[in-house]
Amino acid sequence: MKRKGFIATLEAIIASTMFLIFIATVIPTFVQPEQGSTSIIEDRIDNILSSLDNSGKLGAEPENITELESTLSQYLQGYQLSVGMNYLNLSEGTHAGGETINTFQVNKTRAQKEVLRLWIDEASGLDVRINGETVLTTSQSGYYSRELSSYTVDGENTANITSDTANLDYQIERLYYAQGNEMPSEGSITSLGYLIPGTNNQLEPKEIRVFVWR
Repeated sequence: MKRKGFIATLEAIIASTMFLIFIATVIPTFVQPEQGSTSIIEDRIDNILSSLDNSGKLGAEPENITELESTLSQYLQGYQLSVGMNYLNLSEGTHAGGETINTFQVNKTRAQKEVLRLWIDEASGLDVRINGETVLTTSQSGYYSRELSSYTVDGENTANITSDTANLDYQIERLYYAQGNEMPSEGSITSLGYLIPGTNNQLEPKEIRVFVWR
């Protein structure tokens, strides 16, 4: 099954899903945007992030959140802030019959969603297992997806794909969220998201979200 047309749609879906998961799980329900100066501070944050991104100094990796918070604080004096990051890790490959083994890492502390996707041109006796547990058996072509959070463990995991004959592509997606400084439990908070597409033609987008308050 050809993936080119699907990938463009998938990227948009993932970007939207990243934001929706973020809204549902991270932003407190009581938070209201700071009135009056909201658009000004949002523009300032966007300009700072764009400038850092264009100069290659953004450091858009979860392990760099503390450093990014320190950098932003230099430009946003008078505000307190916290940086959150949604990011996607992918493991992918092909299977053409016999046995395919793929090991991948999962951070359960940060994981929001884990999904296996398969694009199957043909298959006979296909069996897909995660850590020894069957998640899919089929001999039919088509597109399949399976939620994996109940099959994976923190740390290293193993996907085994076996079949008599097959021609398929697969992806194992892990959507994560990491948060820096603790946010206040009350008061007005302004937030702005900055989406970074995948690099080197890889579909691994990230969303940096900056929260500021006085």
